[in-house]
Amino acid sequence: MTKRKLSKKRWSDLSSTARTALVTTAAVQVTLQVIAARKLHRLPAEQVRGGRKWPWALTIAGGELVGASSFLLAHRGRTAVHEG
Repeated sequence: MTKRKLSKKRWSDLSSTARTALVTTAAVQVTLQVIAARKLHRLPAEQVRGGRKWPWALTIAGGELVGASSFLLAHRGRTAVHEG
């Protein structure tokens, strides 16, 4: 078996379509992570699946697009109850 060196592509080597796809994906990822983090912060611990927020915070921060999406799907329809 021969080992093939993977050459690193530079930004300038990418096509405009690839650049657009990367920027769009990054924007969607960051947006979903911010939305999920805000929702997690606002939800009381009793309404969070599993009862603890820290595992979800790690999932959102470290799981990138999949982590934020899984939190939002698991907690859709749940809103923070404001006492007042």
